[in-house]
Amino acid sequence: MDKTAVSPRDRIQELVSHFLLKARRAREADPSDVAGTKPLMFLAETLEIIGAPAAEWDRVADFPLERVLQHFPGVFYTPLLSALATHVSTEMCERIREHFVRHGELRALVSLLRLCYYRRPDSSEIRNVAEYCRKTMVSSSAPIWQELLEFSVEAEAGFVVRLHEEVQYEEESDSIPF
Repeated sequence: MDKTAVSPRDRIQELVSHFLLKARRAREADPSDVAGTKPLMFLAETLEIIGAPAAEWDRVADFPLERVLQHFPGVFYTPLLSALATHVSTEMCERIREHFVRHGELRALVSLLRLCYYRRPDSSEIRNVAEYCRKTMVSSSAPIWQELLEFSVEAEAGFVVRLHEEVQYEEESDSIPF
């Protein structure tokens, strides 16, 4: 096929496919980039410059969401997903929101909700993030507990305080000799 006959849409799809492949192989090219975030961040900047359609942004956002499901730490992809959130489709934005809630990414969730939904975290989101923090035993001195309290209303505040106290109790009763 003649290169001049290729449509701009096809060229964008080709570009996205190329960088997704690069992201999959990132560890081979750069051992410090185990999650393949560098090519994806470059791709996100490129897609913004060329004004890519939402379908291509969705393809890029789907990549880290699928990788997290394969036991890849989601923290690697939080900045990327945050950058993509304002460009993706409504359905993908909802998937990103669910990912942030499910993985206790409160700051990313708050940012996403402000930019895309023009709201603060609701009670179910606060509860789910607090449960995640309890389940993963986030330190009782971690700032996320205070942030959760700041975003919660009276009904959730008691729930958050109770989970925080459970974590504190576990930490205090932990008798690991050093």
